[in-house]
Amino acid sequence: MNMLLLHPGQMGASIGAALVGNGHDVAWVAAGRSAASRQRAEQAGLRRVEALDAALKEARLVVSVCPPDAAVFVARQVRACGFAGLYLDANAVSPETAKTIAGLFAERFVDGGIIGPPARREGGHAALSRRRTRRGSRRLVRGLVGGRAGLRRRRGVGVGVEDVL
Repeated sequence: MNMLLLHPGQMGASIGAALVGNGHDVAWVAAGRSAASRQRAEQAGLRRVEALDAALKEARLVVSVCPPDAAVFVARQVRACGFAGLYLDANAVSPETAKTIAGLFAERFVDGGIIGPPARREGGHAALSRRRTRRGSRRLVRGLVGGRAGLRRRRGVGVGVEDVL
């Protein structure tokens, strides 16, 4: 699946590398990113795209992994570009913030979260969770998981969490 990862920080690059390891084409946006982000993205095997609007034209799914205080800003940037695919918010945000982001994408919103350390650390297995927010999101989550490259899938972890990558 063609997807866009926003952004390749330490956790984001870890999730991106695991998705690439599971056979997905994962792009990232280079504009405005630091040299450290660029290096992490390259090491993770992510495909560089210079601008957000160009990256969104190719993506079927956006995976947002950013600091919680930037989650709404990032979502609004994606929405302003007219993105018509699925938006997976994997940030540690409050229910109110998740509702704000959901309002931008309606049925195309998937509420997620990350549990654990970056998957690249020795013994690290980041868990990307999906809450029941839209029809077909279970299939989406299962499609992202191949059981390889540090991503795990489990059931019943935490309150309101059904599937975990």
